[in-house]
Amino acid sequence: PEMGVDFHLKFYAPSRSRADRVAKAVYARVEELNDIFSDYEPNSELNRLCRGYGRSMKVSDELFDVLSRSQELSIRTRGAFDVTAGPSVRFWRKVRKQRKMLSLEELREARSRVGFQKIKLNAKQNVVTLTSPGMQLDLGGIAKGYAVDEAMRILKAKGIKRAFVAASGDMLASEAPMGKPGWKVEVRNVDQFGNIYPRAIHLRNQALSTSGDTEQFVEIDGRRFSHI
Repeated sequence: PEMGVDFHLKFYAPSRSRADRVAKAVYARVEELNDIFSDYEPNSELNRLCRGYGRSMKVSDELFDVLSRSQELSIRTRGAFDVTAGPSVRFWRKVRKQRKMLSLEELREARSRVGFQKIKLNAKQNVVTLTSPGMQLDLGGIAKGYAVDEAMRILKAKGIKRAFVAASGDMLASEAPMGKPGWKVEVRNVDQFGNIYPRAIHLRNQALSTSGDTEQFVEIDGRRFSHI
């Protein structure tokens, strides 16, 4: 388990001992990234940044890279993608845990602390400034994909040509297993009545990201609310 999900590696290596060494190197790197990006770990670099509201903080290359990409996506999607949504995400987690809807005032208060325009980036010095009090960054929509990319980069650097990496619904494949069209992934399509229709996809030198409410949801007064 890393980044709050099960992190899977599947790959072909010439020997078990080589495979063990490669896997340890990959998981060590993923653990490093978890210490940077996690919003669950109190002492992660991300949470230290969030506690430093109003102060300009020099951050690691990895964190600055992810925040820069996030800002680009926020602009392109007009805010549909927004890593400052942490207060809203925590609102959702509280609703799910208590299994009851919170007040509209609480929701509005959480939303008042959200907005990608409240992050200022200085690319020359890798400096980040959070301009509004109570901000909480949540990299759940991008950090796992970043970690999957890093894992595959290490695998390729170590001569592994046929590999599959998955962090929950974020997946990346290089060359296919011998004699197969690709790495087989089953995706569950769900209709409006809750019927599940499994669909097989074969990945080869491709990435796939999925998300849905088949697991991340809560029902309150007959209505279904999802994390999305």
